Amino acid sequence: MVENSQFLDLENVDAVLLTGSKHDAWADDQWIRDLTSNIRETVLTNKKPVVGICFGHQILARALGAQVGRNEAGWEVSVEKLALTEAGKKLFGKDTLSIQQMHRDIVFDAPGGYTNLATSPKCEVQGLYLPKRVLSVQGHPEYNEGIMSCLLEARHDNGIFDDKLYKDGLSRVGDSHDGWLIAKVVARFILDAKTE
Repeated sequence: MVENSQFLDLENVDAVLLTGSKHDAWADDQWIRDLTSNIRETVLTNKKPVVGICFGHQILARALGAQVGRNEAGWEVSVEKLALTEAGKKLFGKDTLSIQQMHRDIVFDAPGGYTNLATSPKCEVQGLYLPKRVLSVQGHPEYNEGIMSCLLEARHDNGIFDDKLYKDGLSRVGDSHDGWLIAKVVARFILDAKTE
């Protein structure tokens, strides 16, 4: 969507993917406000399907009117098992979903008209869904054990994570997760949106 601080023309784009970021989706920086406005227009006016991952989930929720901010419960890291809502169970075809996590910001509530897909003890809104328009997840389906291990180590070495959080994350980093299933659901979501 953004290249050299310029938003791209979406006319020949099938879908938009909003990725993770080191930035805060709740920040008041001009580029964050501009991105939020552009996302809102993409979903509501251009009617392009939008997929959000981590920061992408948060900035998408903000653009649609939800409150986003720092989680008082702290960081959620490594593989976490999520309880799927009824909509989440239908979409993913199972009762729980495991996904790599690396965040301390959260979406506090689902925006009106959008369905929450899952919850965890630290984060009540783990995904958003509106058929053919919006699909987002708080976690990182694209992360594997190696990527997560490097992130945990770097953030521990830099003093961002204390020993307890670091060791807890490492103890679950290799747990089985549903990254491939989430990727398949995202692909199906985009293909379904093209049939409209």
